[in-house]
Amino acid sequence: MTARQVAGRVVDAAGAPVAGARVTIVESPAPMPEMAILTGADGRFALNLPLGLFTLRADGDEGDWGMATFDSEEGAEIVLKVARRPS
Repeated sequence: MTARQVAGRVVDAAGAPVAGARVTIVESPAPMPEMAILTGADGRFALNLPLGLFTLRADGDEGDWGMATFDSEEGAEIVLKVARRPS
C-alpha cells in the first residue's frame, strides 16, 4: 500500500495556531485503526496516510472543533479551522 506524509495545521477563527489540538481521522478510504495526534505549539501536525479521500476532525481544548476533507494524493497542506459550534 502506497502512503504519503500529509502535513496540516489547526487554526482558530482568527487564524491563530491552536496548540495541543487533537486531530482524528473521521472517514478514510479503507479501515484504519483509531488514532489521534496532537498539534505542536505552532498548531502543526503530520500523518502518514495511504492514498485516498480522508476527513479529519480537530478538537481544541475549549470545546472548539472543525472538520476538513482532503485527498492525500494532492499533497496540499490541510488547514482545519476550529470554532465554537452551537449546541
